Amino acid sequence: MIFRSLIGVKLFLLLFFSVVPLYPVFSQDVGLAFFAMPSPKFPCEAALAPFKESDRPALAILWGTFGKDLSCLKRWSEVIGTKPHLLEIHISNEACRRNKRCLESDFLPHVSVAQLNRKLEARDTEVLSHYTALIQEITSSLSPLFKERGEYLISTGLEDNFSTKAYDSLLATVKEAWPHKVVRSPVGSPSKVKLLSADYIEGHGPAPTFREGEKCIANLDGDDIVFPHRKAGTSRIIHWEALGEYVRTYSSRCRATFLWAGPWQGLHSDTFIPPLDRNYMVSDEDMKALRPFLNSVR
Repeated sequence: MIFRSLIGVKLFLLLFFSVVPLYPVFSQDVGLAFFAMPSPKFPCEAALAPFKESDRPALAILWGTFGKDLSCLKRWSEVIGTKPHLLEIHISNEACRRNKRCLESDFLPHVSVAQLNRKLEARDTEVLSHYTALIQEITSSLSPLFKERGEYLISTGLEDNFSTKAYDSLLATVKEAWPHKVVRSPVGSPSKVKLLSADYIEGHGPAPTFREGEKCIANLDGDDIVFPHRKAGTSRIIHWEALGEYVRTYSSRCRATFLWAGPWQGLHSDTFIPPLDRNYMVSDEDMKALRPFLNSVR
């Protein structure tokens, strides 16, 4: 009788785990990359839903490209309350600079990659003063939201193309103006770029590579999630079945792992639309599906 019961239990467990997905066991923070949150058109309430249940909310935003409306960020701060949390602010859109698509809302929009490198390498006081003013603007805007149990990071530019000498010059200026930790977010493989004295290095896409022991941040940026309930909005994708392994891999070694989807940033196809003209979509179905990934534990 006992033997038959044990067989029954084993069969039940086998069937249960073949149907129910095994979500990752987290060691560090897993959050959402809502780069477009500073837009006044951003669907705020839908985006905030998963943070209400997350043990350690983590959020990444982009400053300027989509606007500088702080209303949703203030709501986020209210929603997370006194929980330990992490906020990363990308101070500039270096991807638009590389692709020559920067808008007036972007930082130094008329300065090319080559020009910016040359000016930083020469420690041009005018350009460095612009960075100092930018950091001061971000600090004065966001510091009222900072709390005792929060960790506040800035990246020195989203997907940068800085030379080693240029970055060394920039980092010194940023660290002098910003009292918290700094992230480097280079384009391409982070393992091929020198971290220098930044606190973390960030890699994008579903398989970023880091040097052994390097303090890292992972962000799916650029690869849309194919959810069970909908197709991806862009051609660069990560399948739902692979998402758990991505989170498991990077949350076990990186300080933060951010999930990203095209529609959240107003990308519904591969056709480029200026960020200020986009329609952002954050669906309840997306957020419900991702909640089990966001209950991180340290």
